Amino acid sequence: MSFVDFLRQSRSTPTALLHQFLTSYDPNEPRVYVFVEGDADRAFYRAFIDRYLGDRRLFVYSCEGKRRVFDAYATITGKHPRCRNILFFVDKDVDDLVGETWPADPRIFVTEWYSIENYLTNRDSVDRYFADFVKLRRVTMDFSGIASQFDLELAGFHRAIRPLMCWIIAMRRNGSRVVLADLKLEKLFRFDGSRIVRNRMDEPMTYLCQVTQATDHANCWRQVRRVCRELDRQDPKRYVRGKFEAWFLVEFVKRIIADLVTVAAESNGSVSISTPLHESNFVQMLVRGVTIPGPLDSFLRFHLETASAPIAPQPPEAIGAKLKRFASRIFSRP
Repeated sequence: MSFVDFLRQSRSTPTALLHQFLTSYDPNEPRVYVFVEGDADRAFYRAFIDRYLGDRRLFVYSCEGKRRVFDAYATITGKHPRCRNILFFVDKDVDDLVGETWPADPRIFVTEWYSIENYLTNRDSVDRYFADFVKLRRVTMDFSGIASQFDLELAGFHRAIRPLMCWIIAMRRNGSRVVLADLKLEKLFRFDGSRIVRNRMDEPMTYLCQVTQATDHANCWRQVRRVCRELDRQDPKRYVRGKFEAWFLVEFVKRIIADLVTVAAESNGSVSISTPLHESNFVQMLVRGVTIPGPLDSFLRFHLETASAPIAPQPPEAIGAKLKRFASRIFSRP
């Protein structure tokens, strides 16, 4: 078999994915199996899981979407209901705000915020990017003010994007399908160097409905206003799409670099970028410097530091017997 034939057979269709898992699964071997939504999720979670692996081998499967992660979960747990060291990772999205429910299981991790990109969109990521990938020659610049400026601009972006997110939530609550994969945020907004502004375009709602496949309805904006009031006191990262925040951070970095080039040229200096930041490499480039989110840390510690413990809950009588033995040891001590 040629390598090309091997690659063809390895393409990640749902059937091929499960076949790969089933042929590699061995509960008696020191292995950890992880199912994620896509390649960005693979990079994000692997950066943290590696810390807990020890001498175990990691297998990661990209399912190409949340639904396929849950399909894999249903199939695998149907065949191996008490399986250990098999974990599933999905984004929260706005499911909690639109009433969409998925299977719950201790082996399934759901992000606290909209998605993994929200954990990477912050001033620390901006600091690290400029420190690691942006080099100045014959010019001295203090980058600390850039990170502070980012906080202000991100808050402005959240205010600008909020009506769009409220519209998405209102449409979803109304039963409309809202597909965001082809939505180009640059058609609606631009970063002019000091703030996010809306682009002027004819019939923006027509564009939104066409690109998202959503069906507009008469009471749409009344519902949107109601959703906006509901979200008044929520952290924007809980409802603003992570890929939208990533778009903003990339645009912010591009604008700062353009301004740096202008300032450097005034003193015969120059700016070099070793690796440009794009939405396509956003997670892979920024995840290594991110502090592990608390809920994810607890999840991984529970499953990977106590990997030998059974997943299925013990019956109440077994738990009661253990508590009695524990109490007898405690109170029998001198």
